[in-house]
Amino acid sequence: MPLPAGVSEDGYVGAPAGAPVEVVRAETNDLLVPANSEIVLEGWVEGEELAPEGPMGEYHGYAFPEGGLQPVFHVEAVTCWIVVSVERARRSELAFSDDELAELITETLFASHPGWLVPKVIVVDDDIDVTDVSQVVWALATRHHPQTGTRLYPDTPDTPGLPVVPYLTTAEAKAGRGGKSVTNCPLPHGFPAARPTP
Repeated sequence: MPLPAGVSEDGYVGAPAGAPVEVVRAETNDLLVPANSEIVLEGWVEGEELAPEGPMGEYHGYAFPEGGLQPVFHVEAVTCWIVVSVERARRSELAFSDDELAELITETLFASHPGWLVPKVIVVDDDIDVTDVSQVVWALATRHHPQTGTRLYPDTPDTPGLPVVPYLTTAEAKAGRGGKSVTNCPLPHGFPAARPTP
């Protein structure tokens, strides 16, 4: 972001929004990163260590003819996923089924402009700390039903996808389609709440 030296990017973004940017502490250091980031890459760069990069294509459809030497970024942690926390008491009060909850999330998220970048959503109860990857993985391992816990939203004009993800076929990437999914990991209605132990 082309801001003068010493100007906080978080502060600049928060000023027009009228509220501070929510941040969380990074996994491997004390830096604060936006809590709503789609993906956070943590690591370090050795200024004298160079490696060939490119040529790479841009999303506009063109590519530079050749690459060049660039500093190497050593990745120490990657955190991503979109995890939605649902208040368990409210969910019980409204008596949403898993299908209804998934539909509500898709109508809200996937229909939004930023939502086209989100291929997968994980839904958890509010006893899971969505900023703690180990708790999210615990919920996925213990609360997700392998046969009925995932709702698929197939390749239709209403479910555009990010064409640069590597799991797409050539045809899917060209069309900007690939489907989306919601993975339900809340406790079943009536099941006593249980928190992961440290």
